Formats: sequence, C-alpha cells, structure tokens
Amino acid sequence: MLEGEIIFFDHKRGYGVIKAEDGQEYFLHIKSLVEWHNRKQLKPGVRVVFTPGKPQALHVVIEGV
Repeated sequence: MLEGEIIFFDHKRGYGVIKAEDGQEYFLHIKSLVEWHNRKQLKPGVRVVFTPGKPQALHVVIEGV
C-alpha cells in the first residue's frame, strides 16, 4: 500500500491523478474508490491510501474517512 495525494480529479469523466509518496503519478478511476459514498471528497490535496498498479491505482481509500 502507498500513501499519496490527489493532484487532479474530473468528476464528470470519473478519473484523475494521484501523486504517491514514491514520487510516481498514478491514474485514478472512480471505480477504484473503495467507498463510493465518499466520491465527492475526491479533490486536489486530499490524502489517500491505495494499492499501486500499472498504470492505475487500485483499492483507493480516502484517509481519515
């Protein structure tokens, strides 16, 4: 698992980008969000924990929720 921060998210299209603690950027698709009821919190600066995949983040959980 990695920690990171959302740097971009487009709610209309359902995707964005996470900047991870390892310096890599990971594609984020809305379907990777574990708790869908928290999807409105996906905005720049929000901290997340996720499983890194290539090239997409998997099992994304918003920290503190």
